[in-house]
Amino acid sequence: MNLDKQVVIDRIEVLENNTIVVRTSTRIYEDDQLLSESFSRSSFQPNSDLTGEDPRIISIANAIWPDL
Repeated sequence: MNLDKQVVIDRIEVLENNTIVVRTSTRIYEDDQLLSESFSRSSFQPNSDLTGEDPRIISIANAIWPDL
C-alpha cells in the first residue's frame, strides 16, 4: 500500500473587482487511486503581498493590477 498526498492549485479566477480567488485541491491517493479530495480557497485583493505565492498568481496580478 502506497499513500501519496498531492496539493495543487486547480482553479484561479479573477472577479470583476480585480480580486484573485484561488482554489487549492488536496488529494490523497492509494496506489494511484484517488481516495479523497478536499478544497480550500484564498483570495487576494489589489495591493496584496504576494511574496512566496505561485508564479501563476503573481503573473495574473501583474497583468490586472498594473497601476497598483
